[in-house]
Amino acid sequence: MFWTSHLKQRQQSLLPDNSGNDFSASLQSASIVYGTSYEDGRSSALGVNCKLRTDSFVHDVYAVGEGSVNKLGEGAFSEVMRARHIATGVEVACKKIQLPPSTDPNFTFLSQEIFKEIDILCSLEHENLLKLIEYFVQGNQIYLFTELVPGGDLTKILHELESLPEETAKVIFVQLLRGIKHMHERNIAHRDLKLENILVGSDVPGDFSQIKIVDFGLAKHVDNRGYLTTVCGSPQYVAPEVLQIHPGAGSSVYGPKVDMWGAGVVLYLLLAGYPPFDGEAHHELFAQVMEGRFSFDMPVWDSVSPEAKDLICHLLVLDPEQRYTAAQALAHPWLRGAELGPGPAAGSGRPGKQRWPSRLKSAVGRPLSRMASSFNRKVG
Repeated sequence: MFWTSHLKQRQQSLLPDNSGNDFSASLQSASIVYGTSYEDGRSSALGVNCKLRTDSFVHDVYAVGEGSVNKLGEGAFSEVMRARHIATGVEVACKKIQLPPSTDPNFTFLSQEIFKEIDILCSLEHENLLKLIEYFVQGNQIYLFTELVPGGDLTKILHELESLPEETAKVIFVQLLRGIKHMHERNIAHRDLKLENILVGSDVPGDFSQIKIVDFGLAKHVDNRGYLTTVCGSPQYVAPEVLQIHPGAGSSVYGPKVDMWGAGVVLYLLLAGYPPFDGEAHHELFAQVMEGRFSFDMPVWDSVSPEAKDLICHLLVLDPEQRYTAAQALAHPWLRGAELGPGPAAGSGRPGKQRWPSRLKSAVGRPLSRMASSFNRKVG
């Protein structure tokens, strides 16, 4: 089995004696639980397209930046830092994941989740998706090395410009759709498309010629029926079919089209500078989502073309069967002839309705499943 052989090789040839055989054994066990196959019988992509580095220690290959100046982000069990490939001098990003001790009750679950994300990153190769270069497993730490995307996320861009000219939004959106199309053709749903997870490849102001979708922590291979059942995502971007899931009931499912709903929310935000769905509390927001209640009433929409509004209306469709696919969206008249040039310089945006970030900012850290469950109890 893939993980057994490769991690055993690492344990024998690379891991220090004090790194803990118990950890390596537990890591193998956790990986095997996940890595043998999917529910539909497919073999894991890790066996054919793995980027696990087993011939060197991480610090012999990369100089990983330390300190706040090199920190790009952090999570509960990880931090992202700038790093440099020693042999070539190429700058990359390093995501360092600290796993709990193998005796921790959460160890197996967290290990499986990490390897699922790695598996998905290994199976995707597209210019608009974050590229995993290679990764290392040393002790209870996992180092993922990806390309460096220095331009920041689209949240930063909207804070600066409030809203974008249509030609700039086209440049960004066509790349987003191409990345989604690549994922969906490989039966992968991202499930958390939002401004924060779309990075700009260039740090030159106004250059949007390279856009990358990042953060595949919630992404998942869709089974052979095309169904998913986990309530997850971000409140303002969540599709209505996800909110219809009742955990434990087993009566509702959804598919990759949730990404197209998220894309519709992103496009609305790019053009208006505020979200299509908002509320003083999450149940108000979710009620709007479930009804598909949004409008183009604000003055900012007066200068937006009918074609752009039409595309949004084909994405924010309640029935996922009627919602556009990525291929259909790419063929929409609004995107015909979209050029991937640098776009207008920063500062050329249009005044928007300045109420973004949402009043629901305080809800970002709350589990969506809990919020949705509360909503379902209110309306059920």
